[in-house]
Amino acid sequence: MTKTYFYHLGREIELSLGELQAIFGKNAVMMIPGTGVAKVDQSPLKSPQDGLDELGGIMKLSRLLKELPTTNLHTVAQAIAEWLNQDHPTGKIAFGVNHFPPQNHLVKQGVQKIKNL
Repeated sequence: MTKTYFYHLGREIELSLGELQAIFGKNAVMMIPGTGVAKVDQSPLKSPQDGLDELGGIMKLSRLLKELPTTNLHTVAQAIAEWLNQDHPTGKIAFGVNHFPPQNHLVKQGVQKIKNL
């Protein structure tokens, strides 16, 4: 079973892209135009740090949890809250939210909605 990961490339995008292609193969790495992010379908990582330890030029790593057919903030916030409640224990949870193409105001509003749920 493969999972979809997004590698947020470093300052030297071509170097970071080359690293990914050397590990996963040129055809397995898809750049998302205008974002500095590459999408890779790969075997699941035990932890995100495992993926970052192998790569020097990659700044962040994200895993696709669910793709939604809407940008409605309430729907997105509900889906994230549902995922957090179902798949994780109680207590403090660290997670991030990405939106492509980047629209920071939507992410900030969405995170606030999640906190309020």
